[in-house]
Amino acid sequence: GNLSAPSEGVFVGVKLMNSWGGVLVEQLQLVSSLTPASASIAFTAPQGATSGYVFVWKNANGAVALVQKLSLVAVG
Repeated sequence: GNLSAPSEGVFVGVKLMNSWGGVLVEQLQLVSSLTPASASIAFTAPQGATSGYVFVWKNANGAVALVQKLSLVAVG
């Protein structure tokens, strides 16, 4: 991903919850580059994880964030 103008960046993250909505895993990776840069997050789904999501988030400002080729890959 990258940004169109200097700013605090764009966050790529993952969040996993248990059946009661309790957060078991929450990890973020900040991308603040003006040129294309890769980011990755490695995580293990713990026992009891029943739901989750991968997300992209950016504060409101004049910069535009571009995120491409977002994927979730099982390893091992």
